[in-house]
Amino acid sequence: NVIKTSKNTEERIDAYLSLSKLMLRKNLDSADKMIDSLLRWSIRGNIENKIARSYNMRGVYFWYKGNYDSAIYFFHKTREYSILNEIIQDQTRASSNLGAIYNMFGETDSAKKYLIESIALARQVNDLKSVAKISYDLGNLFGNLGNYEKALEYFIESQKLLEDFNDSVKLIHLYNSFGSTYQEIGNFEKSLEFYMIAMELDLIVDDVNILHDILNNLGVLYWQLAREFDSARHYILSSLEMQPDKINPINKQTTFINLGGIEIDDEKFEKALEYYIKAQSLNISYPSHYNQSALFINMGVAFKGLGQYDSARYYTFKGLKIALETNTKMWIKNAYNTLYLVDSAENRLDSAFYYLKKYNAISDSLSNEELDGKIAELEIRYETEKKEIENQELKNQNDLNEQLIKNQNIAIIIGVFAFILFILYFITVLRSRKAQKQKNIELARFNKKILSQQQQLERANFKLENQKKQLSELNITK
Repeated sequence: NVIKTSKNTEERIDAYLSLSKLMLRKNLDSADKMIDSLLRWSIRGNIENKIARSYNMRGVYFWYKGNYDSAIYFFHKTREYSILNEIIQDQTRASSNLGAIYNMFGETDSAKKYLIESIALARQVNDLKSVAKISYDLGNLFGNLGNYEKALEYFIESQKLLEDFNDSVKLIHLYNSFGSTYQEIGNFEKSLEFYMIAMELDLIVDDVNILHDILNNLGVLYWQLAREFDSARHYILSSLEMQPDKINPINKQTTFINLGGIEIDDEKFEKALEYYIKAQSLNISYPSHYNQSALFINMGVAFKGLGQYDSARYYTFKGLKIALETNTKMWIKNAYNTLYLVDSAENRLDSAFYYLKKYNAISDSLSNEELDGKIAELEIRYETEKKEIENQELKNQNDLNEQLIKNQNIAIIIGVFAFILFILYFITVLRSRKAQKQKNIELARFNKKILSQQQQLERANFKLENQKKQLSELNITK
């Protein structure tokens, strides 16, 4: 209606912007048209912050479409335009989106650069909603790098803000990431708790895409920590059955990689390779470096299980190269372990010992005991801060209640005093009316008496007049 009737350019632009955001989740073709109109009207009105927002929306559109090269191009264009025109809010958005998309593809150095830049900008202008979102992205980044303490630190910061905003959709993603992080640490109960919270919340808001991720992660949890392969297969295969046409190709690739991993641990190596071939065959225009390193290293493990050592080395080295470029410690560790086992099986003891030392060095970079202690410290700090906030809220509420009671008491006293004054006034009025009534009665009696006297006087005058007349007549007769 605004678009059809408004003659105000900014009102029309805001309407196109609102429709663009709505249509991104519902109808990408409609979103495409809305974003075109948004950009056209923004340029026509020469409104710089809306132009920057239009470029960013175009980048988000291409992200949803799976055209990641174009998405990155428009995010860079937004960032450069915002820096040129000193538009901090849109520079924050663009840098945040660049960080998230680079993180998704395992380009950790670029991801860290843009995410750190964006959170600094968001804090500078006290944009707490952006801080919450970027903290979540930074948590995922450090989780991929194996720095779980730092990941949880950012997740906890994001959690506090999102709970304040009551942002259910983002909390689902956050709880899912909490589950993944505790899973990597090896805490089954804590991981399962967060996955279940995320799933329950997801069912309320009906966000089927993230439900796919949660089910997939639950499968990995039962596979890696509980070693319950049937439960693991059940959850992961369930995730594939949920609207398969809407599953992001990268997420589908992750699912096949996980299914392959289960079959490896169940020593069904040929079945594992079937899943890895499916993962490889997916048409992904901008593949995830994280997924690629995982896929090749796991293929190396499968070939090693089948005794095909040359193929095992080939794929493991291929995955290790990507993992080293992106500094993905978990896959670097797995690759060194696979190379150690392959060389040991072929009695290449020197190289086997070399890879074993490499494996131990990266495994010992942060001891589990130290990590658990630091994570417990973070949890205690979060709970303490949360309790302090709750206590402060209770104190504020008590103060407010006391003030309300005090105000009520004052109001009651004023009311009683006013009531007494009203009664006194009412009594005074009654007395005054009664006295006036008595005076009116007496006045009426007095008036009646005067009237009676006047009538008597009139009769006497009449009688005197008659006598005077009669006397006059007698005088005339004489």
